[in-house]
Amino acid sequence: MILLDDKYRPSNFGLVLEEGHSHPTTGKIVNKTTSIPGMPGRWNFGSEIQEKPFNLPFGTQGRDRNKLQQQLNDFVSFLFNEHGRPRLFKLVYDYEPDKYYMVQVSDQFDPERVRPFARFNLPLVANDPHKYLIVDSDEITWGSTEVVFNSTSIPFGHLGIGIQQITQPQTITFQGLGLAVIPKITISGNARGLILRANDKSMSFPNFNNETWIIDGTDFTVKRNGVDVFLDNIDFLEFFKGENELQISGNNLNFSLSVKFKDKFN
Repeated sequence: MILLDDKYRPSNFGLVLEEGHSHPTTGKIVNKTTSIPGMPGRWNFGSEIQEKPFNLPFGTQGRDRNKLQQQLNDFVSFLFNEHGRPRLFKLVYDYEPDKYYMVQVSDQFDPERVRPFARFNLPLVANDPHKYLIVDSDEITWGSTEVVFNSTSIPFGHLGIGIQQITQPQTITFQGLGLAVIPKITISGNARGLILRANDKSMSFPNFNNETWIIDGTDFTVKRNGVDVFLDNIDFLEFFKGENELQISGNNLNFSLSVKFKDKFN
């Protein structure tokens, strides 16, 4: 069974997901190689991970052809935006309820209308081939209704780290659950000579007083009080699976620190 956009089941559109659906383990893999005269085999320039296709077989049953057509119309309205183009929506499999893909229709589909049945294969594609944890890293808390500890991804006892008030140099450990991610870091307050370090990368800030910095790894931007800036001494920090130590150094430290990321997986 699947969940669409956090609230719809196939049954909401009069559909049933049949056996034999597609759920690839990785996106398409393209090996970049070339032959070199005199060298046996081929020279490998590495591989690229491309989109991840899905194929979902749906069926419905009913003798009322008008009702069947209306249900299909409602489903098409869900799949496409107001301009009639495929839209992005969340796809969650029931056997992996803590992760989602962002998918859209990738090709036309033609229902086979044999009364009292109708069947069709729905072609979907996740152009971003990764699946993501349904909550941000700092939202993994006790009592959360969305988090399932001891699930396929979240070990028992793993908790997120919320906003921290920083008044002295220190080290904070963040746990990564999946592939490498670049976090979004928000700093608000005062500091002189502030440097953040993690996993052999660092970012240095000019002195600031009562200011807000947002270093966003999702789009590789740096904002100072809401204005885009460029700094030579900023590397976008990267967190890996397991423990990641964020080292904070500087003087006259008095700021709030928020570090957010969404764990991603193949």
